[in-house]
Amino acid sequence: MKHLLTAFFATVFLTVGLPLGLSGAHPAAVGSECATTYPIVLVHGVGFRDSILGFSYWGRIPAALEAQGAQVYYGGQDSWGSVEGNAQQLKTQIESILEKTGAKKVNIIAHSKGGLDARCMISSLDMA
Repeated sequence: MKHLLTAFFATVFLTVGLPLGLSGAHPAAVGSECATTYPIVLVHGVGFRDSILGFSYWGRIPAALEAQGAQVYYGGQDSWGSVEGNAQQLKTQIESILEKTGAKKVNIIAHSKGGLDARCMISSLDMA
């Protein structure tokens, strides 16, 4: 039974803890490998926010990208909202990022339903 519980908790940590940034590992050293011309916008999926109670949906990814020179922003859309409503929220957020940075466009990295939100924004809200 003890081995079963150990295996269970190890599995939970690997499937939940690592993506949430609980491994204790530090991002890569400062560099410029990810210094893109355009800011990166991370668009989360359903059922979560970019950050909840200090747990990042994106785990160590934003810190690692920033450590390598990327400008990272978040979509900030409603985790349980409709695709159409989230597409509008995402459009507003990206327009704000473009104004703030002076960039002409952004790179979008989307996960799960965030991909649907982004695709709807691009195809239906004149954001191509």
